[in-house]
Amino acid sequence: MKNILFLLILGGMVMTTAAAEPIDRPVAMVKLTESEVVSLNQFKKTAETFEKQLKRDLTLEEKKQLLDKLISEMLLVQAAKNERITVTDNDIATMRAEYKKYYEMQLNRSITEDEFRKVIEQSGLTWDALNSEIKKQLIAKKYVMKKKGNVLNNIPEPTNQEIEDYYFSNQSKFVSPEMVRFKQIYINPSLLTTQAQKDDAKKKAQAIVQEIKAGASFDNYWEVYDSTGQVKIGTYMPGITRRDDTKTKQVFGEDFFNELFKLQPNQVSNVVSSKLGYHIIVVIEKIPFKVLGLNDVVPPQNAMTVKTFIQKTLASAKEQEITQNVLTEIINDLKKQAEIRIFEEYLVW
Repeated sequence: MKNILFLLILGGMVMTTAAAEPIDRPVAMVKLTESEVVSLNQFKKTAETFEKQLKRDLTLEEKKQLLDKLISEMLLVQAAKNERITVTDNDIATMRAEYKKYYEMQLNRSITEDEFRKVIEQSGLTWDALNSEIKKQLIAKKYVMKKKGNVLNNIPEPTNQEIEDYYFSNQSKFVSPEMVRFKQIYINPSLLTTQAQKDDAKKKAQAIVQEIKAGASFDNYWEVYDSTGQVKIGTYMPGITRRDDTKTKQVFGEDFFNELFKLQPNQVSNVVSSKLGYHIIVVIEKIPFKVLGLNDVVPPQNAMTVKTFIQKTLASAKEQEITQNVLTEIINDLKKQAEIRIFEEYLVW
């Protein structure tokens, strides 16, 4: 996601309308190699996009910061055009795919192309506006890399000493709480209409417990149907829960949560009632509380060690700091060369 980091710093996700409205009053006038105007209508549309995301009005100071970002983007694009820097449709498509991955990370799931378009539109942008902004930001990035690529491509990796210093300064944060990895058969009585049907659903859950304890495989119960065999009321689900997971406790209730931590590995529960229905649980693994060392893996994914996690954290912070410093230096230099007029009186509405 290195490119996304660069562009988020570059633009702060500032995305303007693709086509400027007829100029009514200028909020800013900018000229480096050519004259450009940020009209009041154009700026209001951009501000409204942010206000929609924030669910509140921007303050005057935030409007000034937003306008400054727009001016900076204009200067970078003008400077890049002056040096004949261009991008291809393939470059835009590649970066658009990275934005999609970025949103998927925020949502913690994969999304289709249609869902991605809806996410963009819900943010207040059109699809064409997104592509236009990606193009401008990629052109600006190429310009920055041309000027300062030697700095940005040679950001030093965190040293072992820096990693150790960070670890010992934050050691209390590197703990693995008590956790339970489990699987369950979940039966949802709310899918049924009458009380008699819901009572039958609980009896069905009790019958499954007896079948499993008599030797049936827990993993066979991927789907559970009501007594008519027509309505799917249950499903097999894996899960993992931390002892300090207050959200799970709140959603399912104390009985379900406490049962998870009372069960021993491979022990089959009786029918457990929760706020959502009935559950039959088997604990796969109990993970005890532990203070993590540098070479311990970070649970529950176990995808990296604490040392690797710190290395990535420090590297990202260092990259962000240096990228921001480089951009500030370049933009300040362009501002000195440019003619810029700002009409702050039009920022009040």
